[in-house]
Amino acid sequence: YGKMNITANFSGKGNELADIQKSLLANGTVNFADGKLVNWDILDKIASFLKLDSFKEQQIKTLKNSFRVENSRVWFDDFLAATKDGDYKLTGSVGLDGSLDYKLNAVLSPELSTRFDALGSFSNYLKNDQGRVVLDIKIKGPVTNPEFALDTSRPEDKFKQQVKEKAQEQLKEKGQNLLDELLKKKKK
Repeated sequence: YGKMNITANFSGKGNELADIQKSLLANGTVNFADGKLVNWDILDKIASFLKLDSFKEQQIKTLKNSFRVENSRVWFDDFLAATKDGDYKLTGSVGLDGSLDYKLNAVLSPELSTRFDALGSFSNYLKNDQGRVVLDIKIKGPVTNPEFALDTSRPEDKFKQQVKEKAQEQLKEKGQNLLDELLKKKKK
């Protein structure tokens, strides 16, 4: 539901659906505003994967996307959506056969970020400078039974950097204490 504007070019050939799907070429843009997505099964599956409340209804502020169809796949190169629950960037493709191959970057709303605890204390390493949880999720498999995998490389890097900084700070402190002790002994 909402205000949608779509501009597209399509071409294909054949007398049977399978022939048309194989030869289909398309490109276009979609803009959607002030609306909602309702009962989209994959959103509930993502919510379940993230141990969040259901996403049965997503209030959409804005959604923008350029798409292209080639090699029997619909490609999204710059799918961006701003919703009440977060900001989303999706790249990848869905096959005309229903196969998924996406990378989703989700920046949860401040309200959802405070409730997010799917990874226990490690969840804190998923937060950006504004305290919002940032999730990178790979989505693969058939649309009827998608598989999700959380890419934890960014929070792992953040954790390693914090451990490194703390270790450097402790070494610096121990070095200063050692130097102070040596100077005290030298004065005696």
